[in-house]
Amino acid sequence: GGGGGGGVQCDVCGSGGDAARLLLCDSCDTGRHLRCCDPPLARAPRGDWFCGPVCERRAKGELLERDCEATDDRIGAGAFAAG
Repeated sequence: GGGGGGGVQCDVCGSGGDAARLLLCDSCDTGRHLRCCDPPLARAPRGDWFCGPVCERRAKGELLERDCEATDDRIGAGAFAAG
């Protein structure tokens, strides 16, 4: 479950500092500091850690890579679509 380092930056604050407290998503390798999680975490969780529900579903085999891309496209387009 989460590691850290190797030039990875936090997707929330944008910093690569404090690498010892930087989680890596077990699906997409996105980095996130423990303090930048919502809610903030005191320590790395045991087992796998995922940056969001799409990665968690992908890891469980519920989504294929192409489904994730299509979901991202729909979310982006839907945010600005006129109702």
